[in-house]
Amino acid sequence: MIRATTPEPALRRPLERGLSHDRRTIALHQSDTWRHMRLPLILASSLALSLISASTSLADWQVLSAAPVAQARHDDTWFVDDATGWIVNGSGQVWHTSDGGSSWHLQALTGEYIRSVTFATPMRGWFGHLYADPAERMYETYDGGETWTPVPNLPAGSPPGICGMWAVDENVVYAAGRYDGPARMLKTTDGGATWNALDLSEYAGNLIDCYFPSAEHGFVVGGTDYPTGRARILETTDGGNSWIIRHTSSRTGEWCWKISFPSPTVGYVSIESVSSPMRILATTDGGVTWTEKAAPNSRQQGIGFISEQVGWLGGGNPTYMTTDGGTTWVEDSFGSLINRIRVLDSGTAYAVGKRVYKYQSTVDVPDPPLASIDLLPAYPNPTTGAVTLPFRLPETADVRVDLFDVGGRLVRELVLPNAGAGPQTISWNGLDTQGRPVASGAYWGRVVASSGASSAPIRFHVVK
Repeated sequence: MIRATTPEPALRRPLERGLSHDRRTIALHQSDTWRHMRLPLILASSLALSLISASTSLADWQVLSAAPVAQARHDDTWFVDDATGWIVNGSGQVWHTSDGGSSWHLQALTGEYIRSVTFATPMRGWFGHLYADPAERMYETYDGGETWTPVPNLPAGSPPGICGMWAVDENVVYAAGRYDGPARMLKTTDGGATWNALDLSEYAGNLIDCYFPSAEHGFVVGGTDYPTGRARILETTDGGNSWIIRHTSSRTGEWCWKISFPSPTVGYVSIESVSSPMRILATTDGGVTWTEKAAPNSRQQGIGFISEQVGWLGGGNPTYMTTDGGTTWVEDSFGSLINRIRVLDSGTAYAVGKRVYKYQSTVDVPDPPLASIDLLPAYPNPTTGAVTLPFRLPETADVRVDLFDVGGRLVRELVLPNAGAGPQTISWNGLDTQGRPVASGAYWGRVVASSGASSAPIRFHVVK
């Protein structure tokens, strides 16, 4: 039987009626919704919060009063679109919404600390326990979370707990952990049928969060040695076969916590530290280099940006907002114990902490312009193999050219160091990061300079 460790008898009884007693499968009946369990679930100290009216306006953020109030905090959330999502927490609960947070349905109660969740499709998903036995460290679903079963036969060398997960697509999924070490990851390339363990102890002592814009390219963050080490960022361009240390912080007693990339070139990472002053990390060149920036002297965990300049930082009380890329911060009026801010696009985001919040904006937030790079038409176009991309730099800089397929997946990175101002060209031989010829189709190229300047993307076609 799945152990339900919640102390509220009124909650436990309806769960036991709806919960499958097979230890290996979790399934809750549709009738066991937050609507039926709302008051029994909330501790007396939280009761006043539950009485806040629906859609309490907090600037562009709204508290979702129909969502469950966590006994401690909700740890993670994942949305496959603006309406369909899940939240998980340390009470071992998985909650689901299909209407953008207007109503919530309790799907699972494991009795163990659930730290992370990810979905590849509305039906296929996974969550990770923080401290559970190896046989129940990760769970999977094939039906949108209505039933969950442990992932069988995880390999030796798996993370002792799953702190961060990222589903690239239906085939490729990554998981990282644990916050206190050792530094290990899991990866599947066959949709979860088999998993491989990745040992990153050569590069880090602990891992907490990961972000993969493509199957081959991604970042994982943590530290060198918890809790006395330094914050560290790692990058891979070959699916985890090798890693590059992109940043090691200048102080000890800190570690990276969460990642947010509002664009392919601009990204942010929160740092949890044992001492002030607090800082975040920022990149303007796609993660090649990172800058330490001053942050509010409050506990840092969740971070999320809806544009290259506008974002939020939470973890304690209050939450802070920046409109200039983290140079300055002001207190915002929403959020308590924010651990994850999941941005879907510049107009929609969700945040989870003590409560669940939703951001909706009808106003586009423009980024201030940087000096632009003129990327001229590629030639030959169409091409049967090699293609040349001419461009013009406003100033001398190291240059990276990112090449994406029509689905937005990074297929190759080209580097041109110390390129001079003025006309330049770079050629691509039509091979991906594994040295394989790419398939026929449309591709996009974009130039990014170490100065932060970038080009508008151009499109060309490969014909075989």
